[in-house]
Amino acid sequence: MTARIQAGATVLNLASARACLDRESQRFDCSSSTMTGLVFPECDSTFIYRPGRSTGGSCLYRYDCIDGLCDRANASCGGTCAPYRQLFESCDTSSQFCDPEAGYCDYGYCASLKPTGASCSAGWECAVGTECWGPSGSKVCTPMIAVGAACSPGQPCVAGHRCGGANGTCVPLYSGQVGHRCTGNDGCQWGLWCAGASSYSLGTCSAASATGTPCIAPIECGPDSFCSSTCQRRRDAGQVCQQDYECKWGLVCRSGSCIALGAVGALCGSDYDCQRFLRCANGSCSDVPGGIGQSCSSLAQCASGTWCSGGLCAGQAADGQYCTNNGACLSGDCENGTCRPSCSY
Repeated sequence: MTARIQAGATVLNLASARACLDRESQRFDCSSSTMTGLVFPECDSTFIYRPGRSTGGSCLYRYDCIDGLCDRANASCGGTCAPYRQLFESCDTSSQFCDPEAGYCDYGYCASLKPTGASCSAGWECAVGTECWGPSGSKVCTPMIAVGAACSPGQPCVAGHRCGGANGTCVPLYSGQVGHRCTGNDGCQWGLWCAGASSYSLGTCSAASATGTPCIAPIECGPDSFCSSTCQRRRDAGQVCQQDYECKWGLVCRSGSCIALGAVGALCGSDYDCQRFLRCANGSCSDVPGGIGQSCSSLAQCASGTWCSGGLCAGQAADGQYCTNNGACLSGDCENGTCRPSCSY
């Protein structure tokens, strides 16, 4: 990414990046139980990074172009930013994109976006500012509800918002306080959960239940507990367990007890008994990458030039050869079933 920014193909929006970090800092305390993926809408990559190349400029990917597509041959490096495909022109959903402000690709040709009230099956068919919404089989293009406006469960609020708040209005994701309405857990502040929501009624943002409280779902008990008919605290090393989720973060359940994952040299029965990036070789945890034919559970456990396929390290394919995913290629880039060369600016 650094090379792309330095080359001008991608522009970093520092203000948006700061907004993302400011929101995420509200829930991160650097403990293993909270350091998970970025969740707030401010962290959407489309806000933080934007294209940097105009029509006619060089490109490697579709996201390099400010207002168009990257016109290049399949599985090749280098292309030119070209205008989007226009209405009634041929198109596809992999490289020849229709202008998203005007149309969508419908059976190989760009068709006009559908107006409010038209039947639809997906959001990209509808005009800007509307969403495909309604009961299954009878969805129609429906205007998105503005921030602060009244809404009902499932109705489409503007991007980054959900129906909730104190009185059932469109509010930002992860903003609901205890007692506020919600349609799902993403409508409540981090650490809270949405109780009683359904397709037809709003739920209520609720605090994690205390130890011993009856529960149905893990979310009810909070990140440091688990649900087994009642909320129970995760267990320390050496305590009795039946499943991994019963143990504290960083521990696993083996032979009925919570234990720490094995370091290099620890006894193991499989890769899952070892710390991350280690593998189980000849009964002990090892940091030596596996060669072709040796067991693995992740790409990181295989030697250079190989990848983890079906539990075994296998040789990676060269440029232009058939592939099923990025890991199968030496270049790390599988495009439409073909290994693409390593491309860089």
